[in-house]
Amino acid sequence: MNSSNKIIPITYRKYYIQGSAKVIFLTVVATLAFIAGAVVLGKKELKAFLLAESTPGIIVSETPKYLALEKFVISVESDTVIYYMMLEISLATSSDKKLAELNHYLPVIRNAFVKNLSHRDFEAMRGYLKNLTLLQTELHSSVKEVLVKYDIADVIDDVLITKLVIQ
Repeated sequence: MNSSNKIIPITYRKYYIQGSAKVIFLTVVATLAFIAGAVVLGKKELKAFLLAESTPGIIVSETPKYLALEKFVISVESDTVIYYMMLEISLATSSDKKLAELNHYLPVIRNAFVKNLSHRDFEAMRGYLKNLTLLQTELHSSVKEVLVKYDIADVIDDVLITKLVIQ
């Protein structure tokens, strides 16, 4: 056989990433995958995904938005004297869209509160001073009933009484 016709095996060299280079490589790949996921999922979905993974059983929601109403001054009658009640209320909602709706219907909301509160006498209001939660619940229910007419009954998540003074 002729020496020029020898079969020479071809070997391929395999390169492996080892040591700190491997750690850096995997970190870069994981970071790129995370960024790609963020772009695909979007900010809200990514936040929900990350929080759902780390804290199972907790529902992710937007932070509440608050609308502070101008103070209410309402006369409160008793058998002998007319008292005045000053009340400050804030409304809680869950989104900017709902907050905009609240602002739009503010005259209707304020009117509902004034109507509700003007029917109460001094003794009833003194009772509420010991249980503001009951008053908040009643105000929330009454304003919800009024907003049903405008198909936005679910806009207000909570009614917060931030100040109450009777003189």
